[in-house]
Amino acid sequence: MKEKTGTDQVNKQEDLTKPAGRYRNLAGEILWFISEAAADVFGGIAEAHAEAFRRFREEITPENVTRVGLSNGILEGATTGNVRFFEEIAKASKRFSENLRTYNQNAEKRMEEPIDYERLAKLVADEMRKEQESKK
Repeated sequence: MKEKTGTDQVNKQEDLTKPAGRYRNLAGEILWFISEAAADVFGGIAEAHAEAFRRFREEITPENVTRVGLSNGILEGATTGNVRFFEEIAKASKRFSENLRTYNQNAEKRMEEPIDYERLAKLVADEMRKEQESKK
C-alpha cells in the first residue's frame, strides 16, 4: 500500500476550488490581518510612550527649570508628554481603522463564490438533453 506523502496532503488541503479550502485560506488570511493589526497597534502604543517621555525630557532642561522652576517644569513636561502620547495613540488608532476598512472592503470581493464552470457545463448539457428528449 502506497503511503501518502506530505505533498499529497497539502494539495488536498489547499484545493481552493472546494469550500473547505477557501475557508481554510480565509482563516489564515484573518489570522494574518489580526497579527499585523495587533503589531501595528502595539507598536503605536510603544511609540506613543516613547514620544511622551521624549517630550517630558525636553521640558526638563536646565534652562526651562531655571526659567519656570522645577515643579512647574515637571508639570509642563508631564502636560506636553501627555499631549504627545494621545496624539500618537490617535495616529495608531487611525491607521488601525483605515486598515480595518480596507480589509473589510476587500473581504467582500474575496467572499464572492467563484463560478464552478464544470458544474455549469453539466447543468447546461442536462437541460439540452432534456429539451431534445422532449422534442422526440
